[in-house]
Amino acid sequence: MTATPISTASPLPARPWVTLRALGALAAVSIVALTLPAVSHAADTIGSSLTAAPTTSISAPGGLTLTQSSLPGSQLTSPRGGVIVRWRVRTGGASSSQQVSLRVLRRLGTLATGVRTSAAQPLSSIAAVQTFETRLPIRAGDSIGINCCAVSARILAINSGASVSRLSPQLGDLQTQAPSAVLSGRELAVNADVEADADGDGYGDETQDDCPTDARAQRGCEGGTGGALRLTLLAISPSSFRTTTRVSYRLTADATVAFLVERARGGRRVGTRCAAPTARNRGRRSRLRYVRLRGGFTREGTAGTNSFSLAAQRPSGKRMPGRYRLVAVAATTAGARSAPVRATFTIRR
Repeated sequence: MTATPISTASPLPARPWVTLRALGALAAVSIVALTLPAVSHAADTIGSSLTAAPTTSISAPGGLTLTQSSLPGSQLTSPRGGVIVRWRVRTGGASSSQQVSLRVLRRLGTLATGVRTSAAQPLSSIAAVQTFETRLPIRAGDSIGINCCAVSARILAINSGASVSRLSPQLGDLQTQAPSAVLSGRELAVNADVEADADGDGYGDETQDDCPTDARAQRGCEGGTGGALRLTLLAISPSSFRTTTRVSYRLTADATVAFLVERARGGRRVGTRCAAPTARNRGRRSRLRYVRLRGGFTREGTAGTNSFSLAAQRPSGKRMPGRYRLVAVAATTAGARSAPVRATFTIRR
């Protein structure tokens, strides 16, 4: 696939240099005045940071449930209601072949009740950090654990300030029990990402639900209804490159997306704005300002994740080293428009 040059009009090949005016209402939508409803913030990670390598193995006939009871500096309970969208376990190697699952627990004093559990997943027998996708509703204040260890599993790290509760036999849904033992000085190498679920449909708003305002739709808001058109998660990877990079973004509905490129320039603060340097304002504080480049380009996007390749050159082939900002605005034929979203990148020499 051919990379899109900066400031070209592809996919409008008849006009390789489309000005901002030529992009019409789509790109010239008030880049400052558009606003969006409040958007849920990114995922909260609860549990271990997974930085310490597990060195302790554990097992019990019939399996058991492990949950972190204390871990200084870490969030062990969900700060909000939502959905667990993924979870991770780090193994230290030398684990026996087995299936493990994430357990959501609700605590009352020393007692723990099993609320729900994820699908079983294979545990690596070599040292690795494994990531598993899931959809598990969770309440604020709930914690996580792991159902495992009918055979040996090396998933406990040394941590003098931490402790892990061991529940044996393995805790099932709606079962309540007190820990059979507390393992002092141990950290359970498990964590999970919790996202908001504004419409209560059981899908995380950030990565699983393209229409978080309508419980009937996850792939996208049909016809632009069910909520405002949103363009989110605009990302450029790698953000520093010499030739090409990859641009990705998410849409809540099919839409045309206009992209404009702004170049970073030196500036000086004058009142509430950042102005170009002049002799008159030379004593003012230096600030970074962005100057819009002539031209732009559009892409047809579908509800969900979209991506394309971006080239570090103009259509003439001239490379453009420097610091830049990509601005994206989406619009539908029905007249819905998103708020502008921006991402910075650097073209290396």
